[in-house]
Amino acid sequence: MPGWTYWYVVLFWPSLAIVAGLCVWKGDAPTKLAAAIFAAGMLVSKALTPSDMFSHLEVGIATVDATLAILLTGLCMRCPRLWLILLAAIQIAACLGHASRMLGMQHSRLTYAILTGSAGYPALIVLCCGLIGSIRSRTILKSRRV
Repeated sequence: MPGWTYWYVVLFWPSLAIVAGLCVWKGDAPTKLAAAIFAAGMLVSKALTPSDMFSHLEVGIATVDATLAILLTGLCMRCPRLWLILLAAIQIAACLGHASRMLGMQHSRLTYAILTGSAGYPALIVLCCGLIGSIRSRTILKSRRV
């Protein structure tokens, strides 16, 4: 496995902690809720990951991913924001890897891991965009009041 993949995996958890912490600290209610949902889902997925990862359909991780997709889609319906829609779409795309395995498609373990796990960093970037939008809208509202 190339060396960069090690850092790709290792740096995800500190990045998640920083982004989720900033969202909870500085974000508005939808940003805080989306960050909490995403962080909780990632932690539960990590806890459910077996030692023989991705050699067969990961039912626990598929369930967590589907639950995340449903919760984020529900949040989109409550608070329709572009970044939330994109976050839900990223999570739905991650679920497609599980769906392909359920349909009997044979992938290598690495392919299945990439199909289901590569959405983490794009989701963090989208959460950052949501946080920036939240901070900007709050700043604009404050400047209009003065």
